[in-house]
This record gives sequence, structure tokens and C-alpha cells, in this order.
Amino acid sequence: MKRNVVALAVLLALGSNAFAQTYTTSSIATIFAEKDQERGVTATVERKEQLLEMTQRAAQQCHNNLAKGQEAENIGNMIIVTRQKLDAAQIPITHYELLDVVYSALGDGKSDWNCGSVLAMYMTLRVPTKSESGLTHIGAYKTIQAGRDNGLLGPT
Repeated sequence: MKRNVVALAVLLALGSNAFAQTYTTSSIATIFAEKDQERGVTATVERKEQLLEMTQRAAQQCHNNLAKGQEAENIGNMIIVTRQKLDAAQIPITHYELLDVVYSALGDGKSDWNCGSVLAMYMTLRVPTKSESGLTHIGAYKTIQAGRDNGLLGPT
């Protein structure tokens, strides 16, 4: 019995490391391009390059909620969760569009931006309530830029 428990513990310890994946800005950009293509958006070379550039800037400038070295995974998680919540609210959107919202907020070059707040604000603006319709993508995008310009959104 002891041997089985020890063997199971060793297997779990080794197995979890074997399945661990390190995400880079390149792998996140590739995943986003593939997922957007599933939504009917052609993954052109230019689009892939733009996704990579936006992912790199977000990974550099957004506050990292994960361990050092996991900045790409951090931004990937935030974008994916936001897209899933918007999908649940029947607001179709691509990873590219969400990453562009974050990217545009980061125009000042400063680091440690609370990108989760940027995405939460975007989602709040887009999802309709009982009494009001949600904003369009461009309306929410411009509202976030105005919030950034007026100091409402910024580095933590």
C-alpha cells in the first residue's frame, strides 16, 4: 500500500511537470489567430504580426497577476476570459479586437497597467442591461481611450 501511494505521488509530481506548458507571446498570438480563424477571420501574415506586436506590448506593460515570466499567459488569460464572458452575453468578438482595446490603452509606454480593469470596463460598456443597450465595439473603444486620456485608467 505504501509503495502504491509513493508511486502515485511520484507519478503526479512528474506528470504535472510533463504536461506544464510555457506560453510565450508568440504562442499566445498564434492561439489567438487560430481561434479567430475558427470565427471566420482569415489569419493573414499581417494579422498574425499585429497580434504578436499587441501581445508583446500587453505582456510588457500590463500588470502581471501571475509569476514572473508568465506575462504572456497573464494577458492571454485576461483576453480569453473576457471573450468567453462576452460570448455568454451573446456579443461576438475576436481575440484581436479585445487585444486591440488593451493595446490602444497602452499607448503611453508606461508599465504596470491594470489591463484587467480596461477589459472589465470594456465588457461593462458592451453588455446591455435591462434599461440600456450596450455600446458598440467602437463606442466602448472610444470611451476607454477617453478614460485613459482623462486619467481614469492608468498604471497601478
